[in-house]
Amino acid sequence: MNTEAIKQGFQQAAALFQAQQYDQALQILDRLDNAVPNTRDILYFKARVLGMLNRAQEAATLCARLTALGDERGEQLLSHILIS
Repeated sequence: MNTEAIKQGFQQAAALFQAQQYDQALQILDRLDNAVPNTRDILYFKARVLGMLNRAQEAATLCARLTALGDERGEQLLSHILIS
């Protein structure tokens, strides 16, 4: 998957998220995560989508991955998911 395809996929996932089509957004983010693992923005967005789908344990796992990569958004998102 080239850079342009990744960018387009991310934008498509964002549009689906805005339209509250979380399952479809997650499908795209899963493909992106498989193509370019440990990409912080993809992990963060995927965790947000999982949170919206009430899949808190999976979201927490991604938050831990983010935190391990040195991204403080992981801890912030985790606290938000646990409060919701």
